[in-house]
Amino acid sequence: LESLNDKRSGVVQMVKLAEKEKDNLE
Repeated sequence: LESLNDKRSGVVQMVKLAEKEKDNLE
């Protein structure tokens, strides 16, 4: 369960970063 939560938070961070980069491109 703990490793799963770590994966989730990691994915959330990646998504946030991707959205930030998308905003910078526009």
